[in-house]
Amino acid sequence: MVSGCSVHWQVALAKHEIGEGNFAKATQLLKQSDARQAQKYLQQIVLLKQCQQQFNSQQWSQLQQTNYQLQQQQALPAIKQRAQRLVKISQQITPVKSRSQQATGVLSNQQFGTAITAGILIDQQTGQILWQKSAQVARPVASMSKLLAVLTIEQAIKKRHLNLQTPIVASDVIVGLDQKTGLTNAGLKIGQTYTMQQLLEATMVASANDAVMVLGQYLYGSQDRFVTKMLAQARQLKLSDCQIVNANGLPKTLDPMLNDNPQATVNENQLSAQDLAKITQKLLALNPNLLQITQQKQVQIDNRSLPNTNKMLPGTKFGSTVVSVDGFKTGTSTQAGACVTVTGKIYGRRVIFVLLHAPSDSARFLQARELLEKAAQSLTLKQVSVIHWQKAKTQAIWLTTSQAASLQMCYQAQVLTSKPRLTVQFQSQHQRLQFLA
Repeated sequence: MVSGCSVHWQVALAKHEIGEGNFAKATQLLKQSDARQAQKYLQQIVLLKQCQQQFNSQQWSQLQQTNYQLQQQQALPAIKQRAQRLVKISQQITPVKSRSQQATGVLSNQQFGTAITAGILIDQQTGQILWQKSAQVARPVASMSKLLAVLTIEQAIKKRHLNLQTPIVASDVIVGLDQKTGLTNAGLKIGQTYTMQQLLEATMVASANDAVMVLGQYLYGSQDRFVTKMLAQARQLKLSDCQIVNANGLPKTLDPMLNDNPQATVNENQLSAQDLAKITQKLLALNPNLLQITQQKQVQIDNRSLPNTNKMLPGTKFGSTVVSVDGFKTGTSTQAGACVTVTGKIYGRRVIFVLLHAPSDSARFLQARELLEKAAQSLTLKQVSVIHWQKAKTQAIWLTTSQAASLQMCYQAQVLTSKPRLTVQFQSQHQRLQFLA
């Protein structure tokens, strides 16, 4: 038998948990007690849950009635305030007659980018998907996988507070690379010292295999551990069907380090276009200064000039007069075809475009330029006021002109948590606008 003192303590603890927003824990405590006060608090939690359900299903009159019940019961402050806030927010929302279950990019891949095998175009800041085609299918991506390697490197630099002028000696990990013809290397010399900045520049601008391997060897001690860290980073980003066997992106038949690498379960690194967009988005959020590297036409190392493999920069062969391109990375192999990740601005707002498996070097840039320029001509930016739990904030949404007139916002509330929040889905013309998860 539970003593009266224990019951009082249990109810008091539950009341504290409710005040902290820990409703699940409070419910467990209250269900263990037969005290009248415990049952009263349980009923208040049930009513708050009803308020949440009624808000999410747009049952505004029922929400007001349930809120009135809570006020009549003199509910606990944490419960009463949340219910009242839901009522207040509901009064600011325009009801949506029909909620669309179909999520899509803004531009149709039946009309735009029809020649592209796979790709995705997103807003860098919000992750809104503007266009996509076979974007969730993992494919060989060659040196585009170096983006995941660089993200892993950047995380280590930040965590260890490393200086980009840190001297790094090129180790014998790159033995044999110079004997392979047709590879993009910086021509590093074993035993010679380079700065971390130089190696990053060679990796991002010239797609240098030896540079990224030397960086990984310095930071993690071996290529195997480097790959393990890359895979951990991929899991953290929840990348779909990602397979990484090395840091440089070479097929295992060309990488001398893969002979005894247990990670080499496929012939070549595989990622989806969506994966690469997420990686690039994370990279730019972590270190926007990378754009100062990727917009360089060439970099110097050992008194040699390494040209940028991205031929879409301003003033280059495939440069656009419509979209201001300043990065980001290419990748090419027999299995991957010609791939490119492009960063640039449309209407002053940064977008990320990933294109996979083009048939040739020139085709990737022509396809990318055409898609980006058509997007710039077809899209418009609309600044909308989005209600959050505490206050409204302005958010930029990409739409076509016809979609802009029918934009609607569908809100969902979660109030049975320590930090109540609202989420919003945007829909237009019976389609839900899609964002990266």
